Amino acid sequence: MRQPRAFVYVDAWNLFYGALSKTPFKWLDVALLAEQMLPEYDVRCIRYYSAILDPRPGQEYKVERQRTYLRALEARSEGARSQGARSQEARAPLVIQYGRFRTHTTRLPLAEPEPGGPTTAEVLKTEEKLTDVNLAVHMVHDAHLGRFDAAVLVSNDSDLAEPLSIVRHELDLEVGVLCPHLHAADDLERHARFVRPIRHKHLRAAQLPDVVLGGAESEGPVEIRKPEGW
Repeated sequence: MRQPRAFVYVDAWNLFYGALSKTPFKWLDVALLAEQMLPEYDVRCIRYYSAILDPRPGQEYKVERQRTYLRALEARSEGARSQGARSQEARAPLVIQYGRFRTHTTRLPLAEPEPGGPTTAEVLKTEEKLTDVNLAVHMVHDAHLGRFDAAVLVSNDSDLAEPLSIVRHELDLEVGVLCPHLHAADDLERHARFVRPIRHKHLRAAQLPDVVLGGAESEGPVEIRKPEGW
């Protein structure tokens, strides 16, 4: 019997802050992680939703590290596609879907204002835009087109409960969650057939090589190296 087809939807920043930010496992092969944690499924596609950081004074290195990592993921996916022309054992492609960050000045109340002092302060507020809506729309669209038998969400954002509900209860397809946090949100767990926590052992077993070969240039493949500290 054939394995059920799975599409995996990755909320990149929820994965990063929930499971990766305080670990030495940031150089993560997301597709390999999905395949290892979903052995009973034929993983057909990984959709990865992220946004490029805005450079801030003194923190430009964070932007460069993120761009390096995304280049490595893209190179890994290009390699999977080229394998597909030669082998039925090729890895599932990973498609990066970009949102954006929006930073603006806003005034917010102080948690503990000093007596007789100001009660509010101007702060820079950064919001990630488009990620949730893009993920939700693509999941439901893929489901309606019959592209998968199971949708697997990598996130613990309860705002994504509604697309899970539609796919599970209205379209009668399987739904699963790979949870980056210690405990899954109740709103997600309510609609999922299974919830599997992402632990350090899973991250350790799904690392990219320290050097990933990128697309061939006139002088040969480009080496994409793991950033220091990752």
